Amino acid sequence: MNKFDEMLRRDDLWFQIAITVAALVFFSVSIGTLIALFAGSTAAIGDRIDIIYKLGLIGAGVITFCTVVWRGLLATQQVDAQRKQLDRLAQQIAASEESTLADLLQRGAELLAETSKPAHVSAGIAILRSVAVSPKGLFAIEAMNLIADYIQEKWSNTHRSFHFDAAKAALAAGVKAGRSSDRVLTFEDSTGKIEWTVFEGVRFLRYRGGTVYGKHLERANASEINFRLIGVTVYGGSIDVTGDFMECHFLGTKIVSMAEMIFGGNTYKKCEFSGATIADMGDFPKDKSDENWFDPQRPPKYKDDFAWEEVLLTKQPASLF
Repeated sequence: MNKFDEMLRRDDLWFQIAITVAALVFFSVSIGTLIALFAGSTAAIGDRIDIIYKLGLIGAGVITFCTVVWRGLLATQQVDAQRKQLDRLAQQIAASEESTLADLLQRGAELLAETSKPAHVSAGIAILRSVAVSPKGLFAIEAMNLIADYIQEKWSNTHRSFHFDAAKAALAAGVKAGRSSDRVLTFEDSTGKIEWTVFEGVRFLRYRGGTVYGKHLERANASEINFRLIGVTVYGGSIDVTGDFMECHFLGTKIVSMAEMIFGGNTYKKCEFSGATIADMGDFPKDKSDENWFDPQRPPKYKDDFAWEEVLLTKQPASLF
C-alpha cells in the first residue's frame, strides 16, 4: 500500500474534507443568493436562483459522499479494533491453556512417580489421560510417552494390575483422540508363566517368553497394532502367522494363514488348519504327533498339491483346554 492509499484510508482526512466542503458550499450559496437577488435585471432572477440551487445540490452531494466515506472508515476501524481485541483474547486464552496443560503434565508425572501411594498413581494416570485427549493436543504426545514409560518401568514383567489396566485404557483413549506414543516397549519372561496383554497407543511392542491368548492378538490385528512375539506361547484364537511370530508355540489355535518367513521356528499343537492359506511350508507341522488337524472338506490351500492327511489329523482331537 503506497502513501496515497494510506492517506485515503484516514478517516480524519475525509471528515476535514466534509467540513471544508460544507463551509465552502454555505458561503458560496449565501453569496450567490445575494448576487442573484440584487445584481442584474429582475427578469433573470429566477434563472440565477435555479443555478445556485443546483450548485447547492452538487455541494450537498459532495458533502454526503465525504460523510459516507468517513462513517465507513470509522466502522472499518471499529471492526479492525474488535478483531485485534479478539485475537489478543484468543492468544491469552491459548497461552493460559498451554500453561494449564503444562502444569497438569508436570503434576501427572509427579503423582505417577509416587508408586508407594496407589491413590496418587491413579490420579497421575487420570491427569495424564486428560492431557492426552485435550482438544488441541498440546503436550498430548508427552503425556502418552509418560504413560508408556510408566508401563515399561513398572509392568515389564506382569500385566495383572489395576494400574496397568488404567494406563492401558489411558493410551487407548489417546489413540481414539488421534494421538500415539513414539515409544518401543519390551516385555520379557524367562519363566513362561506370565500372561501378556497386547495393547495400543505405542509405536511398537516386543514380547519375549510368556503367554498370550489368541483373542488378544485378533483384536490387535484389527486395531493395526505393531508387535512381535518371540518364544511366546499362544493359546487359541484365529491367527495369521506372519514374520512377527518367531519361535512361538501355538496351542489349540485356528491358523488362518502362514506367510513366507525367513525366520520362524514356530511349533503347533492341536491347531486347526482348515482352509488355511499356506505360503511357506518351512514351519508347517511335519507329522501327526502334535495332533494338528483339518476338515477334509476344507483342506489347506497351497501352490502345489500336498498330502495333508499324512501330517494332519482329519478330525478334531480332544480339546486342549
